[in-house]
Amino acid sequence: KNEDKQIVVWLPTILINSKKELDLAKKVVAIVLADTPQEVIQLSKIDVNEAENIRRYYNQNNVKRALELISDEIMEEMLFYGSAEDICSEFAALGRHGIHEVVFGPPFGRDIQSAIMEISRTWRENL
Repeated sequence: KNEDKQIVVWLPTILINSKKELDLAKKVVAIVLADTPQEVIQLSKIDVNEAENIRRYYNQNNVKRALELISDEIMEEMLFYGSAEDICSEFAALGRHGIHEVVFGPPFGRDIQSAIMEISRTWRENL
């Protein structure tokens, strides 16, 4: 029965407080795209040709060029990122759209423990 099914979303989650963390987020997107089957990319809003270009440059160790090709739209499809408030807002919106569980996935940010604490605190304060 469809009523018995649970919908779970897992995406990398990165707290962005600096340009270095934005660069980390783009690297995560490149890594995830490099491992994502084309069939899955086709189910997303990501242009398959853009994804292939990013994947090709990344796999050729031209990470700088791969990161230059990652748009905000691709970032939004591939991970949760932004301020703690932005991330918590995204989580809450998923719940309103029938998602039963959100897996708050690594790498979280440059300072993992601090990022987890900040996002968790923001979630608790805004429930």
